[in-house]
Amino acid sequence: LHNVRGGIGISSDHTLVDGNIIDTFGDDGIDVATSNVMIRNNTIVNSLVLGDGNHNDAIQGWTATSTDTNVNVSIIGNLVIAQATPQTLPEGGMQGISIFDGKWNNLVATDNVVIAHIWHGMSFYGQDGVLMTRNIVVGDDYKDFKTWMGIFPAKDGRVPANVTVTDNLATGLANIPGTGITASNNGKITAANIPDVIQKIMAIYRAGGHVDYNTFKASIG
Repeated sequence: LHNVRGGIGISSDHTLVDGNIIDTFGDDGIDVATSNVMIRNNTIVNSLVLGDGNHNDAIQGWTATSTDTNVNVSIIGNLVIAQATPQTLPEGGMQGISIFDGKWNNLVATDNVVIAHIWHGMSFYGQDGVLMTRNIVVGDDYKDFKTWMGIFPAKDGRVPANVTVTDNLATGLANIPGTGITASNNGKITAANIPDVIQKIMAIYRAGGHVDYNTFKASIG
């Protein structure tokens, strides 16, 4: 999908979204508002500003109604780059993988790579039962916006529960560890390392390759 306002919207249960390329988009890359979904091995690059007031997300989730609970959603092996190639329109202040709204149970986010512009590289709010592992989250504007992986209370005050955050690399961790959150073996990408990390991710992207977490972690020391 090239030169689109929005990429893919998922509203039906038992859906697989696998192996797509979403390149040059103006709102969100992939939106999910249902249960039993696998979002896997997609490449989402080049977020633009359309002037419509939207905050762009590569992958964003919410529930269809305030009483729904989305369950069994897996976000695995996706590559997200806010700005992979120069664009005519202004680049957007893109967030990475985020779920700000609704109730969610059994959410998996693993082996994703995110280069984002602003705070929410990977952020989940108030979920019960989350595994975040082997993700790489880096901000390309570290001076003004320190992009993080974060777990936060829901907007209605529900605290996260049964959350495991392990074996990730990120420029920042927000509220990790915290109430309901177990964290281990997460590494910090320092400001000095950001250019090298981004350069290596971009080289893999341009070669059409896959970022293996363990290999990549070893390569940056």
